[in-house]
Amino acid sequence: MEGVLDRLWGPAASDCSPPRFTVDDLRAYLRGTWRLTRYIRDSRADADGCFEGSVSVTDCPEGLHYREDGELSIAGYRGAAWRCYAFRFPSNDRADVTFPGGRHFHSLDLRRGTWEVLHRCGQDRYSGTFEACAQDRMRVIWRIRGPRKDLLLDSWLTRRDGAEVAKPGSFA
Repeated sequence: MEGVLDRLWGPAASDCSPPRFTVDDLRAYLRGTWRLTRYIRDSRADADGCFEGSVSVTDCPEGLHYREDGELSIAGYRGAAWRCYAFRFPSNDRADVTFPGGRHFHSLDLRRGTWEVLHRCGQDRYSGTFEACAQDRMRVIWRIRGPRKDLLLDSWLTRRDGAEVAKPGSFA
């Protein structure tokens, strides 16, 4: 995968090497405003694209509300795009991520600085890797495969608001 990213976006695209930043208070780590750059490889369509925008993670009655807004460019398409999730916290170090409407998507725990998830949607398989690279930088990689899908989404989030994480973790 990193060879593909290096070819498309240069060597800096794959730079989230260990040691990883460990996160003791996931809610505090996620909260804030982030710059989002997502590199997209659609192997079925033989198309490369990107999403550039921002992510706002704010308090809500359920826990945190995640909303990304920006511009999607792929295969001749260019236009506005967005998505939302809710993060519910059974504890400070773990979240259950849900779609709008409350359907479960995946869990998230960055105490070790990295987390892998698997989500099935019909015949499609979503394999995700989350990496806390630093207090102000995170990487999320999704590999989506199914009868009509073969996608790689490599997302980089960089904190915009300059906020300090309430309870900083450490490097493992």
